[in-house]
Amino acid sequence: MLHHTSVEQLVDKRLGIIDRISDYTSMIRDAGLFPGFSAHMPEIVVYADQNNYDVKTYIQIYNPLGFMMQVEIESVARIIHEAQKPVMTIKTIKPMAAGRCTPFVGLNFVWNTIRSCDLVAVGASLPAEVREDVEISQAALERRMPAIGQRASPNMQQAAFGARHQ
Repeated sequence: MLHHTSVEQLVDKRLGIIDRISDYTSMIRDAGLFPGFSAHMPEIVVYADQNNYDVKTYIQIYNPLGFMMQVEIESVARIIHEAQKPVMTIKTIKPMAAGRCTPFVGLNFVWNTIRSCDLVAVGASLPAEVREDVEISQAALERRMPAIGQRASPNMQQAAFGARHQ
C-alpha cells in the first residue's frame, strides 16, 4: 500500500488526478506485488477510480466520530460505498477513533455501514482485546448482542448495572 503521506503529495485537485502515480504502481507490479492506496484524503479513492489507476484496494479512515477524517462521515461512507475496489477502514486505533469510543460503538458502526467486500482493521494490545473485538464483530454481523463482560464505568453503583440502592 502506498502510504497516504506519499500519495497526497501527488494529488492535483484542480485536475482530479494523482500525478505520476503510474510510475509507482508499475514499480510495485514489477516487484510481483499488488498496489493499493492508503488514503487519509478521501479524494484519493475518488481520483483512483475516476482515472482507473492500477490498484487492487484502498485503506480509508472511517469511524463514528469523524476523528481525523478530512470530510464529514456521510461523505466518506458514500465514497466507500461507491468505490470500485474493496476498502479497508482504518485509523488510529481504527474504528474506535483512538479510544474516543468503545469497541461496541466503533465496530457496530463500521460493520453496519460498509459493504460486504470491505474490511475493518482493528488494533489490540492483549489477546483478551482481540477476543472481545471478534465477539463484538461477529455479533454485529449476526445482528445480536455480543457475549462480553461488563465494561468499566465511572459509577458502577448505578441501578443500570444491577446495583441495589441502599
